[in-house]
Amino acid sequence: MGRLTRVVVTALAGGALTLTPMAAHAAPATSDAPTSDVTAAVPGILGQIHDTQIHDTKGITVTSVTKVSGQQRTWQINYSTPSIDPAQTFDGQMAIRVTLPAGYASHPDKHYPVLYLLPGGGSGRVRDWTDESGKQGKAEQITADADLITVTLEGGKVSWYSDWANQSRGDADWSHHHLDEVIPFVDSNFRTVASGKHRAIAGLSMGGYGAYHYAMEHPGMFSSVSAYSGAVDIESASVRATVAEQLVKSGYQPDSVWGPMVRTNRTLVEANPSSGEGADNLASIQRDGTRLALYAGTGLGSGNPGAMAIETAVGANTTALHVRLAARQVPHTYIRYMTRTYGGFKCDGGHDWGCWNADLSQDLPLILKAVRA
Repeated sequence: MGRLTRVVVTALAGGALTLTPMAAHAAPATSDAPTSDVTAAVPGILGQIHDTQIHDTKGITVTSVTKVSGQQRTWQINYSTPSIDPAQTFDGQMAIRVTLPAGYASHPDKHYPVLYLLPGGGSGRVRDWTDESGKQGKAEQITADADLITVTLEGGKVSWYSDWANQSRGDADWSHHHLDEVIPFVDSNFRTVASGKHRAIAGLSMGGYGAYHYAMEHPGMFSSVSAYSGAVDIESASVRATVAEQLVKSGYQPDSVWGPMVRTNRTLVEANPSSGEGADNLASIQRDGTRLALYAGTGLGSGNPGAMAIETAVGANTTALHVRLAARQVPHTYIRYMTRTYGGFKCDGGHDWGCWNADLSQDLPLILKAVRA
């Protein structure tokens, strides 16, 4: 029989919470893993969930819940999981951030579609899309009037949103964890419309690859898939070199994610959205009702040489996938830009947050249309 740990959440200055365990007692459980309930005893967004307790689900043990400083509707849920070695993350901690719609409390019987956001590599922190400093992601601002729950996932140092082929340095089942454990956790704890028809996913750079990889891997799980400056062609020389460099820099072998980084590696080919097989798979899920979207800059307007080089490479990735989809007559959104302003966000066409915030702002109405259909 599992152990049920009940926790009282106490508000601190700045929105932080402390968790004080109460007397443990035996309770029925569905597995032998310890479980815990986080009981809201504070005003604010978590209190607006009313009697809902943030509880463990298979593969996820909640350790803390914190209101994000500087955000009005966003909470961070820290947890442990056997699927991922926490050393794979920059913060040594697995977490998600949940941004609730403004009307969540006032409509206690209403259920909402969900948008999952994936951060990029080289950063990959769960906070990126709802950054407290105000210098990075503006997801809470962009979704202010949107009738949906937004969940940001942890991307790790260099996860590439895959179940790693070489896990000698620790557990790294990222795809399994996000799709088979995190999504059920969110559906269990929040008032979601728990259906692929009402679920979207979007990501930037490495996260753009992750969004397309996840949609290919689990047909029907998402009704809208978007990549912003996405590294969506992992067979390209530039992406293979970048992945290998990131892995070595983080202390891993260059073959950790998919095995040997050569184009004859079938695991690599099968995981590539831009391969012929990948494009065929995308055509299949589009026919089944999944919306596909690709956004990228040219890199030419950026004054930052590094951002220019990266965006030029991922822009070429984006165009390559666009060409493959067009050849198969697959309807999709394809937007390539140099400099622009959208939703109040200035984009220089480079690999940076001004562009990704503009991308999400432009994409959001189409995402909402897809998840409401």
